[in-house]
Amino acid sequence: MNKDIIDLSSLIGDKQYSHYITDLKEVPENIKFNLDNHLKIILDKLYPDAIFRDGYISDLAGYFDENPNAFERGWIITKYQFVFNLKKPEIGIINYPIKIDMDEYGQIINCNWPRKWFGKVNDFADRSEIENKAIKWAERNTLNSTDFDVDLKYNEKKNTMAWVFKFPAEKPGISRSYQMLEIDWDNNKIIEEYTIYTSISH
Repeated sequence: MNKDIIDLSSLIGDKQYSHYITDLKEVPENIKFNLDNHLKIILDKLYPDAIFRDGYISDLAGYFDENPNAFERGWIITKYQFVFNLKKPEIGIINYPIKIDMDEYGQIINCNWPRKWFGKVNDFADRSEIENKAIKWAERNTLNSTDFDVDLKYNEKKNTMAWVFKFPAEKPGISRSYQMLEIDWDNNKIIEEYTIYTSISH
């Protein structure tokens, strides 16, 4: 993944209820303590390679006092949102944005990285072996094994990081289909196979 963009949700009503931050000095000490220790636990040896990018601190009480119909929101917004850019090019991580949502007590509500110790670099399956498996899979499925994109993704169901391979399946018409393959970075096993469709604008 080579992205700087990941969604952050701000609260806006009659006034702005979310404060945008680029410095953790603006965060209470107990929140920083829990945030830092969570990162150490989940990233292990990769911890030094995660750099804070930005985040939001939201006034939930003020917002819902003005907008009491919480059921109308399509998602849960948390008191704190933080994004850290994880960069480790030598193992294939060009720029992976880790997003952590926390409540006012420092509890982790959401995170797009496995929950414990998924940072022991020597335990990761070799990237070349993963790519070879994806190429053989494409050949078995009569796809062009030389034409694909690859990205790093958190698979929430398996609580693991997966390399996602995207192979064009058909010649483009009104829409284009892609055969998707997700391979677990921890053990080099296939965990998901599916098709996605994208529209083509003219």
